[in-house]
Amino acid sequence: MTVAEVRAHLRESDLKRVRAIYVADDDGKLVGRLDMQDLALAKESEWVEALMQPPLGAVTLTAPRSEIVALLEETRLDSLPVVDLDQRLMGVVRYTTLFRAIEAEANVDIQTMMGVSADERALSPTGFVVRRRLPWLHVNLMTAFLAASVVGLFEGTIAQFTALAVLMPVVAGMAGNAGSQALAVTIRGLALREIGIGDWRRLLFKEQRSALNSAAASSG
Repeated sequence: MTVAEVRAHLRESDLKRVRAIYVADDDGKLVGRLDMQDLALAKESEWVEALMQPPLGAVTLTAPRSEIVALLEETRLDSLPVVDLDQRLMGVVRYTTLFRAIEAEANVDIQTMMGVSADERALSPTGFVVRRRLPWLHVNLMTAFLAASVVGLFEGTIAQFTALAVLMPVVAGMAGNAGSQALAVTIRGLALREIGIGDWRRLLFKEQRSALNSAAASSG
């Protein structure tokens, strides 16, 4: 198609606030991306093929929301083309839909950070909520018993120094706050692709050093 034909087609369509359109060949396969600024400045007799750029990314029909958000963060595009397994152009996901996907993905990260299933909603059935939350509550219960057993090892010392019993809730609260801070930073790093599974050792050592330095600063 020529630039004049594309402009005429756009005037007849209901597209608004579009920064780019995608180009397909005679077989319907995605071959390029045409920026609206280049289209506006080009001569009407020019061919689209001379103006188009290679597509920076595309998603398949079965791509999950997390993959779409990750590709959007990587390419910083305002729209993403959707293709089938044969790379035929099936549609375009525009900015508004992408923004809603990012918002939903962020909400999922928040729920996961708090030990809640990503599928749970505010008005989910009680049975569904119990099935999803119970495994995490069991894990929390086991860690609580583990902490209690550690306290039991020092029962004699606590009996001799009653001040230790008063400080125990303070220590538990501080530990919980420190753990929440570390968890929040880690979840954010995973969501933004700043860290991966292979970075767990470096992350663990960093948190250990931070805890030791914080303890030294507090005691000093």
